[in-house]
Formats: sequence, C-alpha cells, structure tokens
Amino acid sequence: MITNMSRPGKRTGRTSGPKLGGSAAIIGIVSAMAIIVPLLCGSSFLTNVGKVLAFEVLGAALITFLLMNVSTKGLVQRFKENITAGPNALVLAVVASAVLSFVFGATSKWLTASELARVVICAAVYFGVLYNLRGRLTIMTDVIMAVASAAAVFGLISVGDQGFNQLTGVSGSFGTHEALGSFLMLMLPITAAMGIFNKKDETRRIAALAVSLLVTVCLAFSQSRSGWISELVALSVLALIASKFSTANRAGTKQRLVAAAPFLAFAGIAGIVVALSGSGMDVMHRASTFGAGSSDLSMNERLRLWHAALSMIAAKPIFGWGLGSFPYLASKYTSVAASGAFVAANGINLHSIAHNYYLQLAAETGIVGLGVYVSMIVTFFIVGVRALGKLKDGARKMVLIGVLAAMAGQVVDSITSPCYNIASISLFQWLLMGIGMFAAGVPKQNEEPVHAGPVVVATPTVRFRAAVRVAAAGFACMCLISAMVGTSNTAVADSYDHNQLTDWDGVFIGVGAGGLGYYVGEESAHHHHHHDQ
Repeated sequence: MITNMSRPGKRTGRTSGPKLGGSAAIIGIVSAMAIIVPLLCGSSFLTNVGKVLAFEVLGAALITFLLMNVSTKGLVQRFKENITAGPNALVLAVVASAVLSFVFGATSKWLTASELARVVICAAVYFGVLYNLRGRLTIMTDVIMAVASAAAVFGLISVGDQGFNQLTGVSGSFGTHEALGSFLMLMLPITAAMGIFNKKDETRRIAALAVSLLVTVCLAFSQSRSGWISELVALSVLALIASKFSTANRAGTKQRLVAAAPFLAFAGIAGIVVALSGSGMDVMHRASTFGAGSSDLSMNERLRLWHAALSMIAAKPIFGWGLGSFPYLASKYTSVAASGAFVAANGINLHSIAHNYYLQLAAETGIVGLGVYVSMIVTFFIVGVRALGKLKDGARKMVLIGVLAAMAGQVVDSITSPCYNIASISLFQWLLMGIGMFAAGVPKQNEEPVHAGPVVVATPTVRFRAAVRVAAAGFACMCLISAMVGTSNTAVADSYDHNQLTDWDGVFIGVGAGGLGYYVGEESAHHHHHHDQ
C-alpha cells in the first residue's frame, strides 16, 4: 500500500511497507516455507521432526495472513466467481474430504492430526500462491531455483561424506534418498524449462541451465529408482509440450533438435560425473534392479504394503478407515509394517507408509476421497493444457510448461514413492499447482488491464530496516523450532535414515531468515503495479 498518492511516474523514497496480511506477506511466508522446510537439517531432530514443525508453524502463520487478507466486501460474489475457476472447487473438496474423514473415522485423532494439518496447509499454500503471485512470478521462480541448487549441493556434499566408492544412495538435507529423489524430480522440469525457453533474460537462463545440470547429477547419485522413472516421464512430457505449444519450437526439425540438446547434455554430463566419481557400477547395479520384481527386497516390501492397502480398501471401500489410519492398521494385514503400538509410541516412518499415495489415500478416505483427489489432478492438467494454446511465449507460458511436466512426473512418482505423505515433498506439489494455475490465468485479476501507477524507489534505509525486521522474526521462529525439537521424542527421528549433513543448523537458519528478509525488503521497496507476461 502506497501512502504518498503522487502523480504517475513521480519518484518517492517513502512507503508504508507491506500491508499486514497483504500479498507481499503471504508470498513472503510461502517463500520462507519453500526455503526452510526442505533445507532444514543438521541432526536427526531437525531433519525429520524440525521440518514438520517448521511446516506447521509457518503454515499456521500463512493461514492467519490469508484470513486477515479476506475482504468482506463482495465476499459472496467473489466466492461464486472463484470457486468455479480451475480446480478450486476440487481443492476445497479434498480438504473437506480430509476433515470429514478425520472427524468421523480417524483411528486416533491426536496422533493423526498432523496429516490433517498437512492437507489444510498445502491447500492454503495453493490458494495463497494462486491469488497473491501477481507481479511476483519471477521472484518465486528465483526461490525455486535457489532451493533446488542448495538441495543438490547438500546432496553432493553428503556423497563426499560417504565416499564415492561406497555409494548406496544419498539423502542430503532430506534424511532419505527417496525424499531427495522426489524433490529433485519435481524441481528439474521447472529449472530446465526456464533454461531452455527463457529468451529475454540471459543471466537467468544460464543460471537455470547450471542448476538443471546440478540437479541432474544429484538425482543420479540419489539412486531413487522412482525418481529416475518419474523424471524420464516428466522430461518426455516437457519435450512433447514444448514441441507442440512453444512458438520457438514449431518452426521445424532443426529447432526441435536444438530444444532437445540440453536434455541430452544433462544426461551425458551426469553420466560422465558419475563414472569419474568411481560410483558408476553402483548406479548401474541400482538401475539393473528395475526388472527384479518381487525378488528385490525393497520391491517385495512395497508389494506387501500395497496388498495391505488393498485389503483395507476391500474392507471399507466407500469412506475408508479414516484419515491417517494406514500406519496404525497396516500391521494387521502384513508383517512388514510396524505395529500400531510401535507407531503410536515412536512415530510414523517410511516403513509404515504404503509407498503408493493412491492406495493409501483410498484405504484412509475410501473411493470417495481418492476420486476427489484424482479429479483435482485431472482438472489441473485440463486447465493447464488449454491455457497453453492461448498464452503467448513469455514467463507465464514458460513456467506453465515446466509445472505441467513436473506434475506429470509427480503423478507417476506417487505410484511407488512414499514421499507425498511427507510435508517437505507435498508442500512443493501443491506449491507448483498454485504457480501453474496462476500462470494459466485462473485468477480473474490476471485479465484486468494494468494501469500506470506511481514509481516507488527504495532508500537503502527502508530496505535495510524491512530486511532486518523479517530476518529477526525468521531467526526467532527457527530458534523456537530448534528448542521444540530438542524436547521431542528421539525415536521419531531415529527411525529414519541417518544419512544426512551435520553441523549446518546455523547456515540454514541464516539462509531461511536472510532470504525471507531480503524478499520482504524488496517488496516494501518496490510495490508492483504490473504482472509477469
């Protein structure tokens, strides 16, 4: 909000800062979540329990600011207009299904409340981004690139900690190689699209290509088979969409080959790096297990967990057993899963998750809940693909292509990955959905004409004060989370993979708080009166 109603074009050094509960604050909180939740690590506590606490604390702040930002003027009319836009109605239906399943069917409400919180907060991230990203699309894509590159670097550092010749799969800041693989799988199509199709900003294009290469190498080292297969699907969809909808790639075969060159370069350089590291045989051995079927121990456990989920679905097919119930009931159907008493005492780990998001969702919320979720995803793709035919080449179209490809990979990854029940991964699924629907023009304000407004120029003092205030708040938040983690049950964290970085707590606190402070400082310095084209 600008307090000085100057004539258009007049420069001033005074602003009132971001409005409390305004768009800048909402996107700032989402940016903080995107930075802190995936990168928080340093101990078993912070890597596992700390991520959940950061997700829930910042998620509660996001919901608070979203409610504060709601204007009662014309509320009913705006609700009617927006509820029918894109997959919005189905997003609310997913939340409603989760709430009803939790209230009427949850095995133990206090133990499964975190699952309800995950669904509600992820929906808040979707709506927060969808209706507050105008004029800030470039900032959000910069956040995604920064987080993707940081996660890849930390993953490669953990490769060095293990020794290249003893590689068994790296986890970086995520605690498990499956989570790292799923995260990198979601990030690569976005950074690749920005590197290939960004024709207006050479600096960002080169940075995106560099990040894409880094992510590709780390994904290879993660040894996440689900991530590998899903990434292959995602990049294939990216190439297909680009060849059909990108003007630059419709001119002929030569241009299509040029567009495909970066993909071949990523794969080639990643292969060279892995081979030179001395871990080529380890990665090849992991890849050779694709055809092993049930003879592979990991696949055998997945099949038995899937059978348990199918048995639960058969017992209660319509409304399921209740939100979050699978980890507590699966042991009744398979010996692979931990007992309900063990889960209640020690917390949920990857061995108590179905490793198939669709089957677990159907077991917990029934065919009704699964149907609503699948309908939401299908609607997302329909709206996104239709929008591609209408958008001109530019930032929004470039981002939408990347998001559609990433979500295609996510659909496949959900079949065998356990990670979309985890806050740090599902956060980015819903974040990308919100960004994609914004780029597709779902919010009505995207179609409004842009009027000239006063040009606001920041003084160094204004920017510095805004950054310091928010950085201090972010640091205090992270200290609170660290203190809360210190009093938590150690068994919850110890039940996860211990392959992670150490002694990086202060670094990540600084990155998260500093990034959030810089963002809000920029926002209060430059109030946007335009949107990304």
